[in-house]
Amino acid sequence: MKSAFLLAAILASAHLQAEPPKLLLAKTWDESIDPTGWWISEKYDGVRGYWDGDSMWTRGGQRVHLPDYFYRELPRGVVLDGELWLGRGKFEETMSTVRRQRPDERWREMHFMVFDAPKAKGTFEKRLAFLKTKLPKVAKHVAAVPQWRCKGKAHLIAERDSIVKAGGEGLMIREPESVYEGKRSGTLLKVKTHDDAEATVIGHKPGKGKFEGMLGSLRVRTKDGR
Repeated sequence: MKSAFLLAAILASAHLQAEPPKLLLAKTWDESIDPTGWWISEKYDGVRGYWDGDSMWTRGGQRVHLPDYFYRELPRGVVLDGELWLGRGKFEETMSTVRRQRPDERWREMHFMVFDAPKAKGTFEKRLAFLKTKLPKVAKHVAAVPQWRCKGKAHLIAERDSIVKAGGEGLMIREPESVYEGKRSGTLLKVKTHDDAEATVIGHKPGKGKFEGMLGSLRVRTKDGR
């Protein structure tokens, strides 16, 4: 009996976590790159979602537990890359909602903003056309990300500032005729009013004084060793 329970626990654990999907990751735009003709979209401040045609996964390979009404809007057998998003300025709430093993009522307001079809053949434009044929025509939760052409640097900066003023995080731009690469690529660039970077947490210090009993600071290491 114990071995049966152990096997069930192992299977459940395996179902909850998989190898992280190989996603297209963005680099950062700078003004040395002419964005004319590139595709612009809003940068959604949510949780990256990878729909493998049957289940939803995070960028790190964690299973996302979807409510039935959300699940029914997703096309079977079609791989989608997008962002799970509750709205502007709601990153923390989005994160806590997505992490729950039992979906709560906040999923009623969740959107899966789809920006690519990784397994579809052809250029970015052909994959966008493919998405239009596979995503539901009428849906509350699943939608293709609006894309529009960039007319130049001034246009890009004006669009970015407009999105940020409205409470958004910034923009993404995609090189026309580009392929989907499962790695960080210069064909996808984030356009923000400030720079950011990823780092690994390697330690922490407790707070002092009025912050006693709380987190004081983090020690992190960047990919270049700093």
